[in-house]
Amino acid sequence: MEDFNEKDKLYELVTIEEDLKCLPSNAVCKEIIKEKSLVIPKAKPDIEQLAKILIRPNIISHKIIKTPQGPKVIIKGKITQKIFYVADKPEQTVHAAKFTFPFCTFIRLPKRVKIEDIKIKIEDVIVQLTSKRKINECVLLFLAVIPKKKCSSPC
Repeated sequence: MEDFNEKDKLYELVTIEEDLKCLPSNAVCKEIIKEKSLVIPKAKPDIEQLAKILIRPNIISHKIIKTPQGPKVIIKGKITQKIFYVADKPEQTVHAAKFTFPFCTFIRLPKRVKIEDIKIKIEDVIVQLTSKRKINECVLLFLAVIPKKKCSSPC
């Protein structure tokens, strides 16, 4: 079993996202995992070492549907990231590759709820360089549906 110890990580991970420290008690939450294999474009040189990963999740749209189990919200979004890496060349220049990939999920809602907002946060990212051109990635996303009712507890 591989140890994913933070001190062994040789690259910096920067997430650009909302702060979710104070969610109302009536928020409906869900976690999802998005796995992706990323291939460096042919125009770019091979990777020797990852340097920095900038990653940002976005909600694109949502739609409430009625199902036999009750109302659900279908959430569509995308994850945009830029991977900076040291090239496997004698001059060892730094290059960047940009990737965007979609995700889609649903969250079961309480009856008669109106949505005020949907928030998203990246909880964790596991990155594995599998070759000089391929990166396997696993992103753990946290989604929170905020109903229109106001939060009564102090933040």
